[in-house]
Amino acid sequence: MIQRSMARATVAGVFASAAAVLATAPVSLAQGVLSQEGAPPATGQQSPLVFDDLVEYSIERMDFEVDPRGSITTTVMLGEEALTFDLWPHDNRSPDFQVLVQQDDGSHKRVVPPAPTTYRGTVDGVADSRITAGFFNGSLTAIITLGDRAEDVWIVQPLNERVPGADAALHVVHRDSDDLSTVGKFCGTVTNPFDGLLQKQDQNPGAGVDETLLLELAVDTDHEFYLSRGSSEASVIAAVESQVNAVSNIY
Repeated sequence: MIQRSMARATVAGVFASAAAVLATAPVSLAQGVLSQEGAPPATGQQSPLVFDDLVEYSIERMDFEVDPRGSITTTVMLGEEALTFDLWPHDNRSPDFQVLVQQDDGSHKRVVPPAPTTYRGTVDGVADSRITAGFFNGSLTAIITLGDRAEDVWIVQPLNERVPGADAALHVVHRDSDDLSTVGKFCGTVTNPFDGLLQKQDQNPGAGVDETLLLELAVDTDHEFYLSRGSSEASVIAAVESQVNAVSNIY
C-alpha cells in the first residue's frame, strides 16, 4: 500500500534562499504530518508542511526490499503513477579514497570510512530511464530521469532532512523543475579552473585523438554541514558521495 500526502505551495515573488533546503518546520507542523504512528495524512488531504522552495510536492511513505547482494526494490508515486525502482550498489570511490576529519587542534586525522551507500538504477517499464541514489539509515535520496524533458526529472528526498525526527520511511517527492531553491543563484567559482591548462582548439583541426584528463576530486565540508547531518561523520560521507554519484552519472 502506498501512503501519500499532496501539497502545493503558492509562491508570489518570494523565493527561498539556498539555506531553505535544510530549513526545518515548526514542531507542531512536524507532529501534524507524522500523526497516526508516523503515517502521512490520508490521500487528498493537504500536508500541513509548507516548503517555500517547492512549487508542488508530495510526501510518500516508501518501503524497501533489499536482497542479499544489496540491491534494492521500491515503489513510489511520481505524480499520479506508481513506479518501481530497481537499484544496485555503485561504488564511486577510487583506490586512493580516504576520509580526513579535522580535530579540535586543527589537525586532520584519517578515519576508516563506512561502506559505500551509493546506487544506480532504472525504473521498471520505462526505457532509457536512469536513477542515481543514496540509501542511508533507511532513507532514499534519488534523482530519477524518465526522459529528455525538464519535467521528466524527479527528486526524492528524506523528509527528516527538512523535519528533524521525521520517520525515515517518509520522503518528499517533486519534479526538479518545481524546485525554486536555485533561482537567482550562481556558481561560487568565478574563474575557470582549467584556464591555461588546455590549448585552444585549432579552428581547422586535422586528424587527431581526444585527450582524456584524470582528475582527483577533494570535497571539503564545513562545521555547519556537519551539524545539519546530525553531527554524524557517516551521514556527511553518505551525503557527499550521493552528490558525487549524481554528478558523475551526467558524464
